[in-house]
Amino acid sequence: MCPRIVTDEDRQQRDRELLDTALELIQQDNLTSLSMDKLAANVPYSKGTVYNHFCSKEDLLLGLCNCGMEIVADLFDRAAGIQGSGRDHVFALTYAYLLYALLYRDQFFLHVQSKTPSLYEKGSQERLERNLQLEERLLGHVLQAVEQAITEGNLQLKPGWDSMQVAFHLWASAFGAIAVASIKSQSPGPMRVQFKREVFNQMALILDGLGWKPSTSAWKACPVLQQLETIYQSELEALEKQGISLSIPATCSQGENA
Repeated sequence: MCPRIVTDEDRQQRDRELLDTALELIQQDNLTSLSMDKLAANVPYSKGTVYNHFCSKEDLLLGLCNCGMEIVADLFDRAAGIQGSGRDHVFALTYAYLLYALLYRDQFFLHVQSKTPSLYEKGSQERLERNLQLEERLLGHVLQAVEQAITEGNLQLKPGWDSMQVAFHLWASAFGAIAVASIKSQSPGPMRVQFKREVFNQMALILDGLGWKPSTSAWKACPVLQQLETIYQSELEALEKQGISLSIPATCSQGENA
């Protein structure tokens, strides 16, 4: 009997099955308890087959991170399609990132927890390259917003800075603010924060500090929010089913409604 030929489609489907199972195992227990042996014990494939798809636990985690980044990339693609100024687009991208963190909480925190040097040292070349492609795609949207603001005359770069540096810090700050604020939103005591408010406050502080126009006090959120609530209708409905709202009061000034 001739052996069954494994097609690219078959391999991708099996990759997806292994990644889904790995995520379920992490959700059931925790990240540190995940192992290749444990994964192999929970799928209808041999350990050798599992290693043919993922060369190490780190490669598996990198695959999970890439899946999450692909979701973010889709959300960013849609955010980039709104009509508005450069500042409007930064707000839209921040909103998209926050939406991802709320709707795909496990994937978001997996990305936070697994950002270690070993992930990149032991990941496969294929997934490392895909990770880089996704990072460039995400950062590219932020860079586009920065360059739009410069073209509009709403942003003048500080001496010694270039648009890529500004884009990187905006992206990194959004990621960090969402990670820290989401953790502190569940903490007892005086360090407890209002998750959504502080994410947008962080963005406002950075943009105002850069001299990005219009300032927070003059900028209006309503036109952007109306577009975002339309393009993310299905995601917002999914959040509501979980008892979570991303609605922002329509007072329209970011400083008031953040």
